Amino acid sequence: MNSRELIVIANPHSGRRASREIAQQIAALLEPAGFRIRIVETEAAGHAVDLARELPLDECEALGVIGGDGTLHEVLNGLMARQSKHRVPLALFPGGTGNTVMEHLGCSDAASVVNHLLQRHYLDIDVIKVSMQDHVEYCCNIVGWGAVTDINRTAECFRWLGKHRYTLATLWHLVSPPIHRARIRLDGVENDRELLFLVACNTQCTGRGMRIAPNARIDDGKLDVVMAKSSTPAKLLSLFRRVFDGSHLGSDIVECIQVREFAIWTAQPMGLNLDGELRGSTPCQVQVLPRSLTVVAAPTENGSLTTS
Repeated sequence: MNSRELIVIANPHSGRRASREIAQQIAALLEPAGFRIRIVETEAAGHAVDLARELPLDECEALGVIGGDGTLHEVLNGLMARQSKHRVPLALFPGGTGNTVMEHLGCSDAASVVNHLLQRHYLDIDVIKVSMQDHVEYCCNIVGWGAVTDINRTAECFRWLGKHRYTLATLWHLVSPPIHRARIRLDGVENDRELLFLVACNTQCTGRGMRIAPNARIDDGKLDVVMAKSSTPAKLLSLFRRVFDGSHLGSDIVECIQVREFAIWTAQPMGLNLDGELRGSTPCQVQVLPRSLTVVAAPTENGSLTTS
């Protein structure tokens, strides 16, 4: 190639709707460095899946994404459905209400992502494969069940509150905590459980700054499965306050197990929270695909960063 090419999938409706402003910033930073920038905007929900599956990517250095966790989820599923085995790195530019994966990777703003891209800082991260009765989806943040799904559904009703909607939705559900029953298999060990929620984490945070899995790593081939039992509203409120610093793992109603796969069966189909999106339902089988996605990312302390 005579110049380095970056194709960018931009969601103009994500977050504070600043995708075009972010795109201009990216172009201003990268074009002087010899990059050719092509911006492709999504037109409707699900369009990013089609774009990531069909865009010609063999000659580009990276595929950019402007949006939040939901846009990234769509792009990931499009990439995993591509017939070509060519693996193009993702440059993740935060532009959504929730930018959990971006923040975990040290990509908190467009300038930092551009800097990592210019230096070819790449990281191979794990992908989560979720197999349900009628289809398969891929995630890179969380798979949630129980109250995690209920909270996300309620948060959608409070979307006008922006980043604070997850906090309000969580408090709303702590007033009358439900009990969810399921048969759960964790790395081959099956048990019947009564839980408030189960959330399998590839990243340390979910929602807005909630450190639900403070020991999670995005490239270790494992998921941190956090399970909480139902309890009194007062005890759950205390648990909620502790989730922001990760100390909730010390609670007697919380259990955290690292696994490579798990499955959930329920008496009736129950909805799932996949990367913050309400998609699919139980029964489901979940497995980690170790280091199956390459992203532009900040250098890591454990040496898992790759440079090319």
